[in-house]
Amino acid sequence: MDTTKQEIFEKLFLALKNINQLIIREDDQNSLFEKMCENLIKDLGFSIVVVGEIDNTNHLKIIHKKRENSQLFDDIPISINGKSEYGKGTAYLAYKTNTVIINQNTLTTSYQK
Repeated sequence: MDTTKQEIFEKLFLALKNINQLIIREDDQNSLFEKMCENLIKDLGFSIVVVGEIDNTNHLKIIHKKRENSQLFDDIPISINGKSEYGKGTAYLAYKTNTVIINQNTLTTSYQK
């Protein structure tokens, strides 16, 4: 394994370890999400972290968000139905494939094409 991959795996492992410790320690969901988002930003260098759940209309309901410009999520409907304009992006892909999707650059991503 090359050094770059090794470093990425080490960062991911540290982030998962920290999140697992938070899950065990935190009794309050808001506190858990707040600290989890802070850790992902600190440990992995994410510029924004959003935690959400799918409601009964197949839309993503934002539970917690962390970082500047996170208010952008207040104005954009996010769906997982795969048919609407707002239902073909990263949330849909993550839900459909049951995997974590990291969007490196919204302007150049091919997820919604």
